[in-house]
Amino acid sequence: MLRVVDVVAKTTVQQSARMLVAEIHGEIQIGALFPIHRQIAGSESCGEIWEQYGIQRSEIAMLTVKQLNEELPFKLGLSIRDSCWTERIAMEQTIAFLREGVAQCSCCQTPGCNKKSVPVVAVIGPGKSSSTIAVQNLLQVFRIPQVGYSATTPDLSDKEQFGYFLRVVPSDVFQAQAINRLLHHYNWTYVAVLYSAGMGSLTGIQFFQIDIFSIFLYSIQLSFLSEK
Repeated sequence: MLRVVDVVAKTTVQQSARMLVAEIHGEIQIGALFPIHRQIAGSESCGEIWEQYGIQRSEIAMLTVKQLNEELPFKLGLSIRDSCWTERIAMEQTIAFLREGVAQCSCCQTPGCNKKSVPVVAVIGPGKSSSTIAVQNLLQVFRIPQVGYSATTPDLSDKEQFGYFLRVVPSDVFQAQAINRLLHHYNWTYVAVLYSAGMGSLTGIQFFQIDIFSIFLYSIQLSFLSEK
């Protein structure tokens, strides 16, 4: 059974709207945190719909689960929640995942309820490095694995601190090393760097600067957050 809850685009999304879920019911349930809405600049609120980062990733995730269920001997489920690209909302949604797993409902007391919610056994996302760290600190208390799809901060490579985290993209360390080798190979002496505001980008720039003592580096920080 596939249940998709429409999420409306407004200037500011109310809590009831951002807590809606796109869901495929299964015997084993996986949670996913995607930025369905953009973050409003300078706030922890949800703004307009984020087509590329949120909607498209959600659609790909659902299609992947549907294809897997054609081959798996069991039914894999998926619950997608909106992180709005903020730490606070990502934490709210993670708590909702945990709460659903322990919630009880009675058929005689709750119309339409026929069984206990299937607990989430793993969480995919969120995308932002700082939000990923915050969510991992909560999930590892309950020994729930987390898979990062775009968090690149090197801090998450520390398995002693983040033992239940795995990512599918390289950390900023490897990206910086690759770029540095390219610059030295072509003997470039001047480099201009444009990077977005945020923990991941800042860390990447810091590692990028380590090996380029002989190159003049000019960096400009850009903000891609939605305007108020």
